[in-house]
Order: sequence, then C-alpha cells, then structure tokens
Amino acid sequence: MRLRATCFSSLGLALRGLLQAVWASPVVADQTSTRLNVVFILENDPGERNNLVTRHSDLVNELDALIDGFLKNTQAVVPVANKAFDPACYDPQQEGKPQPKKRSAPRSRAAKNS
Repeated sequence: MRLRATCFSSLGLALRGLLQAVWASPVVADQTSTRLNVVFILENDPGERNNLVTRHSDLVNELDALIDGFLKNTQAVVPVANKAFDPACYDPQQEGKPQPKKRSAPRSRAAKNS
C-alpha cells in the first residue's frame, strides 16, 4: 500500500495528516497542545463528516506511529503554534473560504496633495 503524508499549518493550529488507502487521520494540536484525533473513511465520507475515531482507536495509534516516523525520517520542519491565534475567533466553517479584503480609510485631500 502506498502512503502519502503531509504536514502543514492552518489558522494558527498545528495540523498534521496522513492518507492511507481510504482513511484520513488528521491530528490537530490546539494552543494547549491537546491532540484531537479524527478518522474518516474517505470512500464513504468524502466530506469528512462522520468521525470514526472511537470505533478505530487501534488505527489512530497505527497512523500516529506512521506520521511520527515520517516526520523523524524526513527531518521535516514541524510548524509551531501561532501565539497570536485566538481560538474564540476561529470558525471552522470558514476554512477554505476567501475572506473579504479590508479597505483602508480614504485619505484626506491634504494628504493627497502633499
């Protein structure tokens, strides 16, 4: 079975994931370093809505070991927590959606003429 592993950071959370056949097991470490494991059968649940982690805890341990081995063997750079991240402002429903551009205040005429 061919494995594909990825390590990336998103919205201030350290996130790592591994795909193995039809399984996805991302592990999220929040600002308190709490690990939140999730397991999905991608073939049946491509939207990753049905977390099967309680039914497959043995698989979580196996996938965790694969991820840890990959990170160690490749000497991968692992993202660190974003200290400016505010969990109260995080909305997972906004993940992947473009955010509106912030408009700067209009400049006064005096500033334009100088």
